[in-house]
Amino acid sequence: MTFTSVSPEEFTALMHKENSFVIRAPISWNKVLEGTDLVMEQGDINEYKDVLPVDTTTQILVYCRRGNASRVICQQLSDVGYTKVINLEGGMYNLLGIRE
Repeated sequence: MTFTSVSPEEFTALMHKENSFVIRAPISWNKVLEGTDLVMEQGDINEYKDVLPVDTTTQILVYCRRGNASRVICQQLSDVGYTKVINLEGGMYNLLGIRE
């Protein structure tokens, strides 16, 4: 299974949809968007099974600072059977317009 990456505008719109579950990967930056349901580390996805949605068709939105950690988590979620996994392309830097 795979996941989809979307623009900041699409991601923000999807966050406001009912029944979206939002995950923040906390790698080295502590900014968290309002409406975030879970902050998680990369690693064993099974450590979070008690807090992840039971319904594998729930829309799950994942973001991090630059988009790298969130892609890893998106793939892990897809690998365990979640079918509507969406990554914020370019992460928070892209969303906030931060350029280095």
